Amino acid sequence: MFGIKGLSDSNKIVNHYIDNNDVFFVEIGDPHIKTENKNYVCLPLTQNRNLFAKYLSSADIFLNPTQADSFSLLCAEAMSCSTPVVTYNVDAIPEIVMHKKTGYVAEHNNINDLKRGVEYILNLSKDSHNNMSQNARKRIVNNFSNEKMYKKYLELYNTLLHSKNEG
Repeated sequence: MFGIKGLSDSNKIVNHYIDNNDVFFVEIGDPHIKTENKNYVCLPLTQNRNLFAKYLSSADIFLNPTQADSFSLLCAEAMSCSTPVVTYNVDAIPEIVMHKKTGYVAEHNNINDLKRGVEYILNLSKDSHNNMSQNARKRIVNNFSNEKMYKKYLELYNTLLHSKNEG
């Protein structure tokens, strides 16, 4: 499964596996990938959060070769569904995805490293993949859940209010 940011690199990855029947790609929304790969399908866009979560949960990898992302909500959503992420080292991505712990963070614009990331996760043992999947979910729940973020924002606002009143 993959996001459309970094579409050119997503296309390269899908076409890299054109003769590999062990790897299947799913895109959600409008079809953007140009490929003859028989192991690629585009599912309709859904506003149903439960269905989208099922899509994410059923994937072994979420591929997101984004070129820029202030906060990758797609990466966080995939990880919250226990799906490891393969992505580039850009912007806030390394704050979300932990290299080889919750996914694979490839060198920015290095398609070969991105391919290594896909291979790395595909070649994990079942136990190692399960461990990475659990780590991905825990990372989001422990650091980026609504409750955690509300609490952090409230603490920030209180700090700013107190510093304004004291200054």
